[in-house]
Amino acid sequence: MKHVMLDLETWDNTATAVVIQIGACYFDPTTKKIGQKYMQHIHADSEMRAGFTIGASTIDWWMQQSSKAQCAALGNITERKPSFDVWLDFNFFLRHAEHIWSHASFDAAILTYHLSVHNIKPVFSYHALKDLRTLQLLSGIDPKVYKLASDGVLHDALTDATLQADWAGDALVKIGCI
Repeated sequence: MKHVMLDLETWDNTATAVVIQIGACYFDPTTKKIGQKYMQHIHADSEMRAGFTIGASTIDWWMQQSSKAQCAALGNITERKPSFDVWLDFNFFLRHAEHIWSHASFDAAILTYHLSVHNIKPVFSYHALKDLRTLQLLSGIDPKVYKLASDGVLHDALTDATLQADWAGDALVKIGCI
């Protein structure tokens, strides 16, 4: 599998955002099979020490989410790891990715910025980064339908990544890219 779906849960809506959770999965868009998965919670304080930011409006948004979503995104304190360690590990996870799907103006921007701040050379080419919003526009597929059909907790990075992989596969087939 060479396609990866990425989803980040953050405390701001800019590339400088504190990331609290990374979820990703390799997937085959033609069979919709999910391959290797990645899920990690990050210590927010280690992100802040590295200079990443918290936005009040994003914290307000999180306070309006379900308690299940809040618990899933925050994770147990013992599950959280230091920022540098997680980004280094996640970069290694991406070593086989030829296509990294996400919201390019959000997740991809955060990914590349965080690797840069930590002086981690990406194992992937910038050509690998692909945009879900463009895919949605071209295919006409509404991803909300997939979220409504989900029995998982929304705003959990791995749940969101697997849902996005499902609809992205359908969208790629629909527009004839696969």
